[in-house]
Amino acid sequence: MIRFFINITKHLCMTKPLFQNIDCLNLPVADLEKALEFYRDKLGHNLIWKTENSAGLCLPDGKAELVIHTEQRPPETDIKVKSVFDATRQFVEAGGSIIVEPFDIQIGKCCSGRSMG
Repeated sequence: MIRFFINITKHLCMTKPLFQNIDCLNLPVADLEKALEFYRDKLGHNLIWKTENSAGLCLPDGKAELVIHTEQRPPETDIKVKSVFDATRQFVEAGGSIIVEPFDIQIGKCCSGRSMG
């Protein structure tokens, strides 16, 4: 399921929150070429990069990507922070838990967490 929304609360963000912006939305697809035909050719998202089993498409704000992949993993939202190590500490102090400790990825560091509630 994909949910669509309009952000009417942007002006309410007056503090410096932990999360900076959505980095990418990862979506599993059965067929990469058919998914590219849909997202790129029919919905108008420009292709940024492509590998054998995944592709990154530009979202309009230029800060986030739509990543489609044929790997056997569920949909995932990646959120950008200034420092993964600082964010991990703050996240745990706030009551969240870390599922996967910080690890190296192609563009920097990453970790996985679970929020309260």
